Amino acid sequence: MKRNMRLVFSAGSAVLLLLAGCGGASGSSDQSKTEAKPGAAPAGGSAAANAAAPKNGPAPTQATSEGTLKMFIAAMQAGDFDRVAELTDPGSEEYANMQKLAEAFNPATANPNITKDQLDMIRGLLTKHWVGVEHTMVVEQGPRARYTLQYYSIDSKTQEKVKGGTKSVDLNQFEGKWRVLVNSALMAPGAPAATPPAPAPAPPGASAPAGTPPPAEQPKPEGQPPGGEQPKPQP
Repeated sequence: MKRNMRLVFSAGSAVLLLLAGCGGASGSSDQSKTEAKPGAAPAGGSAAANAAAPKNGPAPTQATSEGTLKMFIAAMQAGDFDRVAELTDPGSEEYANMQKLAEAFNPATANPNITKDQLDMIRGLLTKHWVGVEHTMVVEQGPRARYTLQYYSIDSKTQEKVKGGTKSVDLNQFEGKWRVLVNSALMAPGAPAATPPAPAPAPPGASAPAGTPPPAEQPKPEGQPPGGEQPKPQP
């Protein structure tokens, strides 16, 4: 548990370090946010453009919400933050930060004080929990769609896939193209923990588990003496 907390803290610190290091390029990012219009994706290369393509069949495209989400997940898994920025809707809460993140990993705009080894380490921290993510559509109506993302982790002892928690992600469609509405919860470092199941109710007559508070005392009917004895009739 302590190791996981250190990992989350390290990833969060890494993001802050990267974004702070893009001070020289942040002006252009803010300008892009101001001038960007829905449907106008930022320019940039893509190392993971076809990473989500199935072995047989066409590659996913932004013509469908699921195709866009598949490409977004593949880009996060590959650490292709240029592609992540391209697939982020300009109306997103984290749009400006996604542009800065792409700049932070671009050799032309990266912080010169951060070495390639450090960038690779940070990339690993940001992408690790996206490996094996599965998606399920919740609803698609009009220009909006919502999916549930199921996260997994790898048990360090058995190397088996362990089911973790879930997150929700929304997508927006404009002029025939879908993009991801990225918020801080979606980009928070670390996979969400699985919610423990609620304890099953005790069968009738079973003793309550240790630590269970006693039931609240029921109020006695007016006129009833202590101990539950019925009042004696007057002669």
